[in-house]
Amino acid sequence: MKKVVAIGGGEISKFETFKIDEEIVKLTDKAKPKALFVPTASGEPEAYCDNFDFVYGKMLGCETDKDNEVRVINS
Repeated sequence: MKKVVAIGGGEISKFETFKIDEEIVKLTDKAKPKALFVPTASGEPEAYCDNFDFVYGKMLGCETDKDNEVRVINS
């Protein structure tokens, strides 16, 4: 069964979310899980994306990617 985990809040660069980040990675039961960063609709500074890559990629051993395109839906 596939799992999707979404979290928000906390400052990743200050390791405020590190314990939950570790638990999320453990949920995968994989040696090198994939982690995708989806920014807010207004976008995120590149440094925030770099912090995600550092924590999830370097520290937690994930294959990281980011979806940094802002999409506008017109109704």
